[in-house]
Amino acid sequence: MKLRGARADELADIAELSARAFTREFTGRVNSFLDRHSGPRARPDLARVLEADGLPRASVRIQDHNIELGRARLRLAGIADVGTDPQQRGKGYASRLMSDTVRYMTETGFDVTLLFGIRDFYDRFGYIVAMPRYNLSISVTDAQNARRTLRARPCRPADLPPLKRIYRQNGRSIWCNAVREKADWQFRNHRFDNARVLLDGKKLVGYSIYNFTSNSLDVSEIGAAENQAVYESLLADLARVADEHSLERIQVQLPYDHPAVVAFADFGADLSLHYPRNSGGMARILNFQSTIEKMLQQWGAQLSESGLRSRIEFRIETDLGECALRFNRGRLALLESARPSLRLELPQTRLTQLLFGYQPAEFICAKPDVKCSSDLLPVMKILFPQRHAFLWPHDHF
Repeated sequence: MKLRGARADELADIAELSARAFTREFTGRVNSFLDRHSGPRARPDLARVLEADGLPRASVRIQDHNIELGRARLRLAGIADVGTDPQQRGKGYASRLMSDTVRYMTETGFDVTLLFGIRDFYDRFGYIVAMPRYNLSISVTDAQNARRTLRARPCRPADLPPLKRIYRQNGRSIWCNAVREKADWQFRNHRFDNARVLLDGKKLVGYSIYNFTSNSLDVSEIGAAENQAVYESLLADLARVADEHSLERIQVQLPYDHPAVVAFADFGADLSLHYPRNSGGMARILNFQSTIEKMLQQWGAQLSESGLRSRIEFRIETDLGECALRFNRGRLALLESARPSLRLELPQTRLTQLLFGYQPAEFICAKPDVKCSSDLLPVMKILFPQRHAFLWPHDHF
């Protein structure tokens, strides 16, 4: 048995193995595997393979991303297409492959990893639920009450530069937003086949990307200048498109703190928030030290903005490693050879949940596998408020 990266000449075979493992929409899954594996930063070895008897028996695909947590930028490994040949199941191949993949991602320099997984499988590899699922739903009849005061039309290639600017502006307020470089925008640009833009004169001020289902218009991405009239016009335009296709509802995936949620609420919207049990959006920290170092600026800014003036030293201890930190005169820095008495002791899974803002710090710090000095808890509440971590569907794996 061998655990290795794929070769370029066998990607098509591995795509077929992945499709057999899932058994649904065979051709579509093959094409999806190859499509996603040809994107920016893709390399053959990011498809990991378990080979037995000279043949690939199980595979997993890693997608190389960068995400933003406030001012911090982390390198994220997105996990997808974890599958075993149906004739080879029950031999522990997927488990061995995932364990080796965690090792590989750590050694390759990824900071954190994220997947959208089945129940009761990925926790054994250090993953924990860290990202709930959000959805906004509004009936087309209600959405038709919105006024469209701005001109709308289909998206054109020339619209991409201002559209990118809106994406970056909106992304600053989204915790875990994917960083899209030039190649990311060019990759799978067919997603703009069903995209529309809003214009204020000649200026592009909003956009939406959507797909059609049997009874709803599914909006996979939306962006606008933070202006009530722009979001109302976006909703009115989506209602017109949905009505033209005799659809009953508009469904939008977006985080609860997105300005569109506030704007659409005026017209009667249903918000749903799903916290899956040991499944769904699961994450883990791979490299403790690099993750801490990259978060220092963001955490330091949070402490400064909180009005904290006193000097404080504390340490964070996990199963992946530990560090000592000092906040003084508005700056948070690592301490090389100190062990402050104030400490937060926890497994990397709980630190992952704190990092993603899955639950408030005071809730996680009260769990039986976490120990937090009582005098340190107010600082933890500043560093780790509850967030609405979110990736647009286009950035999924």
